[in-house]
Amino acid sequence: MGNTKEAPQVERVLKYLYEHLNRFYNFKGLHAFKEKFHPQWQPRYLVYPSLVALPDVVVGLVRADSGDRLLDYFKPGS
Repeated sequence: MGNTKEAPQVERVLKYLYEHLNRFYNFKGLHAFKEKFHPQWQPRYLVYPSLVALPDVVVGLVRADSGDRLLDYFKPGS
């Protein structure tokens, strides 16, 4: 996602966020942890009505994943 110059801008932004927000939500560590279980990774699509709605969609996904403990994602050591 977002690896080429031809990739849509939103993909490049999401890749940037993945790479640079890792300290808040350890995406890479979570991926490495799950790898030991030999998962079968499958592509997923995220459909959203507009770029303006994307931040709300992301917050909704984080809240759903956290059991509605959104602020726990921003505590040191979480």
